[in-house]
Amino acid sequence: MEPWEKLVFAAAEKGRKFNTLHICKHGLDITRYRSYPVSVVNWAIHEGNPTLEEGRDIFPDKVILGGLDDQDGVLVDGTPEEIQREVEGLLRQMEGRPYILGTDCTLPTDYSVERLKSAVQTCENYATKM
Repeated sequence: MEPWEKLVFAAAEKGRKFNTLHICKHGLDITRYRSYPVSVVNWAIHEGNPTLEEGRDIFPDKVILGGLDDQDGVLVDGTPEEIQREVEGLLRQMEGRPYILGTDCTLPTDYSVERLKSAVQTCENYATKM
């Protein structure tokens, strides 16, 4: 970790219960962030980067955030049923690990909130089955 990064993280840790590392770009070596003092890690898995499963191994003591593509795929243009299947698959895949369903990055500005509601409802239904 670079000295300036240490300063940023030291400042972020003051008074915070947790912090999140969001890593963007294509073809990342996310292993270099393994020792960063963060609680939650999010990266663009749909940009040629490690999968969620690989990320679980790289960040064994961190909460993983993500799983859905923010630019393409079911959350952007899928049906409620497709969203449900995708979300349930991600929840099963990450079962047993601290996980927050989310996207690689920011959703488009013209995004339909109804699609997000489908994802949230799926998470709620999944949780009640547990």
